[in-house]
Amino acid sequence: MKTIVLIVMVVTVGMLHGISYTASFQLSNVSFSSDSRGYEVVDYNDLLKTNLRGAPELPVQYLHFIIPIGMSVGSIQITTSQTQLPGTHNVMPSPGFDSILNPPDAAEPDSSIYSLNNLYPNQCVQILRHEYFAGANRIAVVAVYPIQYIPQSGIIVFNQNISFSLNLVNGEQPAAVPISRIARDQTLP
Repeated sequence: MKTIVLIVMVVTVGMLHGISYTASFQLSNVSFSSDSRGYEVVDYNDLLKTNLRGAPELPVQYLHFIIPIGMSVGSIQITTSQTQLPGTHNVMPSPGFDSILNPPDAAEPDSSIYSLNNLYPNQCVQILRHEYFAGANRIAVVAVYPIQYIPQSGIIVFNQNISFSLNLVNGEQPAAVPISRIARDQTLP
C-alpha cells in the first residue's frame, strides 16, 4: 500500500512541473504530388493537414493533453532534429474547411504568408486552444508539424524527432465544475 501511494505522489509532483512528449516521423511517409494548378501537395501517411485558408497546406498531428486542475501551460520548450529537403517547392495553399457537405473551392496563396522568408509555421509545436472535458478536466490541444516551409525561398524542412515539454504554472481560470451528474450523462450514445 505504501508503494502505491508513493507512485501516485511522484506522478502528481511530476505533472505539476510539466508534461513531456516526443514525436518521431519518418521521411519515407512523406509524399509529394502536383495539383492541376502546378502547386505541390505534401502528404504524410495518416496525418491531417492544416486548414487555414490561403496558408501552405502542411501535414499536422493534433495531440490532446489533460492539464491538472488549477494549472495552465506557461511555456513550451522544443528540441528538434531537422533536415532540409532538396530542391525548391511551391506548396499548395489550403482551401480551408467549411464542412464535409460543403467542400471549399481552391484558394489563392495568402500574400502575407507566402512572402515570408522564415519558417511557416514559425514553431513546430503550437498550443492551439484549451478545451474542457466533463466540466473540470482542462485539455490542451497541441499541433505538431513534421514539415515546415519557407514560402519565399521554397525550402521545406523535415522535423524527424520533435521533443517538447509543456511547462505548467498555476492557472488563472478556475475549472468549470458541473453542478450535478447523473449516470445518463456519463455514457456515450
